Amino acid sequence: MEITEVATFLALVKTGSILAAAAEMKVSRATIRRRLETLERGVGSPLLERHGDKIALTHAGRLLEREGTALVGSARRIESALRQAAGADAASGTLSVAMPIGLPGPLFATFARQLADRWPNLHTLALFSGDPLEELERGSDVAIVSGNRPRAPWVARLLAEYDERAFADQAYVEKAGSPRTLADLREHRLLGWLTRDHDVAQWPLRRGGVHEVVPALVTNDFRGVHDCVHAGLGIGLLSAQAERGTLREVLPTIVGTRRRFWLATAPASRWSPTVRTFGRALATFLEGHLVRATGVT
Repeated sequence: MEITEVATFLALVKTGSILAAAAEMKVSRATIRRRLETLERGVGSPLLERHGDKIALTHAGRLLEREGTALVGSARRIESALRQAAGADAASGTLSVAMPIGLPGPLFATFARQLADRWPNLHTLALFSGDPLEELERGSDVAIVSGNRPRAPWVARLLAEYDERAFADQAYVEKAGSPRTLADLREHRLLGWLTRDHDVAQWPLRRGGVHEVVPALVTNDFRGVHDCVHAGLGIGLLSAQAERGTLREVLPTIVGTRRRFWLATAPASRWSPTVRTFGRALATFLEGHLVRATGVT
């Protein structure tokens, strides 16, 4: 089973036809058919069933579709790292980066400008996702994730960390008051940021442990929570380093934790000069613009 054959099979599944797969891979239709036939002979089982103009996956086909994406992505990363290995420690080529939805727009634009100024030969594909690690599984080069350290098979390096506290806008406080105890939170509208590793119904406590809450609004958009708090919709957990404006901290000695940002990659990508250079640049940028960075090597 060759990687090219698996990639061809995935392109055929994605596009739904031999003609479209041939156009995507820039090969002839005969090449698509030949690769598929060779792949099916190699695995000893049909992968596709044709019903008129439609294609259906067999059981073996569904298995290959599920596992093949990671296989092809890993091969692509290894190939990219090998091509760059003999080059200088500079960023070049195309780098796909998966990030949480709602990364502050000005922050993203400023960092993109720095990348363009320093490495004009680097082309960036920025993917915003509710689960950046899923994009990493689909073939992204790196993923920026918050919360707990991503587990194997990913290689994760700590980018930065920041204090997360409860905030409400002054207009909300004037209307609904400010809670004095954890029990008082039941009388307030709470806003939550939904992430892969964090239970949005559990607010962290500074002394350790969590407090169970019932959020009135939940979103996977990081910026969305910030904007809703500023709009006076309720109390939410935000970065203590964010611009305060009219925000007021709620239960400052009780609610809060330290949240971390990680740069996650596949093992094959850790040797890529582009990935390493990007990681160092991002850590330095965060140190100067958002949070205290802990360093990436």
